Amino acid sequence: MDTIIIAVAALLLGAWWAMLLFRQHDTESDDGDRDADDGSESLDGFTAGAYHPTGAEYWSRTHDGPPDYEPPAPGVCPTCETENDPFYTYCRNCTGRLTPA
Repeated sequence: MDTIIIAVAALLLGAWWAMLLFRQHDTESDDGDRDADDGSESLDGFTAGAYHPTGAEYWSRTHDGPPDYEPPAPGVCPTCETENDPFYTYCRNCTGRLTPA
């Protein structure tokens, strides 16, 4: 019984190792294509291969509203503008997250 368990564990470990090698080889072969980038935007809105901000700078670029944006009053849902109790965490209408009181 112990031999079977060891054989299965070795087989799974070997398959995992082979998958890692294949993925590494796949990644290394894709490195040459980065220079021929078409400049399309990635999912986060930044051009692929360009400068990507980190931390607070990224947060401010992606989560701040327009310059004239004012956050809703406490208890008012930013999504559907329903007035809720100011101590609620989520909107009672659309379950959107409310600003803290």
